[in-house]
Amino acid sequence: MGLGAWFAAIAAGFAVDRFIAAGPAGHGQALTCGACVAALVFPISLGASQSWALATNWPNASSFISVFRPLADHGTGRMLVEDPSIARYYLPSGTRWKRWSSTRNIILPSGGSTGGPAASSGVAGSGNPGTFAAYIAEGYFSFVALNFADTTSLDHQISADLRRSHRYRIIRVVPYGTEIAPVGKGTYVIWKYDPQL
Repeated sequence: MGLGAWFAAIAAGFAVDRFIAAGPAGHGQALTCGACVAALVFPISLGASQSWALATNWPNASSFISVFRPLADHGTGRMLVEDPSIARYYLPSGTRWKRWSSTRNIILPSGGSTGGPAASSGVAGSGNPGTFAAYIAEGYFSFVALNFADTTSLDHQISADLRRSHRYRIIRVVPYGTEIAPVGKGTYVIWKYDPQL
């Protein structure tokens, strides 16, 4: 779309130039030029406001990243993060992709996966709760970070499995995102696996 916008701007500029040139010389061309400018103000302002909204409405992840950085970068264990793409982008450990699983799919040591969501739910669906429960019971993940947003139902089931295992403990609750009235900010709850518990 970004590339297409440039070509559309070129075509619009050419059309406006031809339209103005076709008008009568003098006062008529000035009037035609003013009409073209007025006609282009709406799409330009609409495009600018939409672009601004898309570029600035992302959740603020700085607090989550600052808390999760030492956990991810100073360890070698596997992590389950509800939306790992932001953390993987900003953290050096993000390049070791086999360590990162999401609530849609668990990455195995081989690089394969546990199969992800059911085919009927599409790629945006939640993973299988039973599969997550089995991996949590065996202590597969060193850290688990859930924000109860995209896969809310599964997150609650995973949270219950973490509490049941008695080997995971909550180490941080981190504000995440932007303020949404009356809900407030979202949070990431971070659990750590401790085999000594």
